[in-house]
Amino acid sequence: MFKGEKELSFLAVHPEYRKKGVAKRLIEKMTEWFTVGDIISVVTFQDGDPKGIPARACYHACGFADDEKLTVFEYPCQKMVLRILH
Repeated sequence: MFKGEKELSFLAVHPEYRKKGVAKRLIEKMTEWFTVGDIISVVTFQDGDPKGIPARACYHACGFADDEKLTVFEYPCQKMVLRILH
């Protein structure tokens, strides 16, 4: 695998299966592929955007931390990062 920063893109769970831990399990499984020191980033909605409440809660529960604020296609977004520690 490449060293450095990796990116999680387009994680979605069908509405019928939300709030059942599916996304968290997918993220946990994904982290098994990486090594100590790797950084995984994801771009999602900024804090305060109602559309991002579930996604941000999931990412925070999985250990992601807020990073820089971005604008993507003229929409305010937030980069979040997870550092692999084990």
